Amino acid sequence: RLKEKDIVLIPLIDSVDTETTSKPIGMHWSLLTFFPSLNEFISFDSGESNHARARKFAERLGGVLTDVPVSFREGSTPHQQNSYDCGAHCCRMMEIICRLQPTTPLEIQELELTFQDSCSSSQASKMRDILQGWMQEVAGRVRQ
Repeated sequence: RLKEKDIVLIPLIDSVDTETTSKPIGMHWSLLTFFPSLNEFISFDSGESNHARARKFAERLGGVLTDVPVSFREGSTPHQQNSYDCGAHCCRMMEIICRLQPTTPLEIQELELTFQDSCSSSQASKMRDILQGWMQEVAGRVRQ
């Protein structure tokens, strides 16, 4: 059913590198996005360290989704200014993609320009505060 969607958002974390170790790594979040109408995967990574992992995942998933070769490229995103806001950047990018819902090459180009303005460190910090508030709210409900 993923092929029937306009956009597929796939948050990725470098949780385990099974080729070199079985230990959990889990240090960096990024966003792999699939645009079925374009048969294209785009990796959005504020830390520039997950593109190879995203490419490998896209190649595997692309083989399941379609018989036609899929393309892959690294998208343009602002770089995070610290070592801990990758998850907030990832959530912020998903929020913007859901709001804009780009499906054409021109709309995706405009999305990447929007990221430059809307995925700044201050915007990531705001998203982090929102996420922390949600987690505290959920934790409070669990304790009740």
